[in-house]
Amino acid sequence: MEVHIISPILTSVFKDIEKVSFPSSSGVLQILKNHAETFFVLKSGSIFLENKILQKEIIAEEGEVYCNNNIIRIIF
Repeated sequence: MEVHIISPILTSVFKDIEKVSFPSSSGVLQILKNHAETFFVLKSGSIFLENKILQKEIIAEEGEVYCNNNIIRIIF
């Protein structure tokens, strides 16, 4: 999967991500490869990106998460 983190200051792209976890209004959610098209409201907290090599934590403000065709867009 690709993860695009979009903010007014910077856009970052992470490729070959296997799992994304993030805080939402429903609790901590996780997206894996081939997830259905979805939209979530992002709450403040930690976003975790993981694959076999990378384990990255990103501190998040409120925003939104949109998942479609193995591309996840996290917008602050």
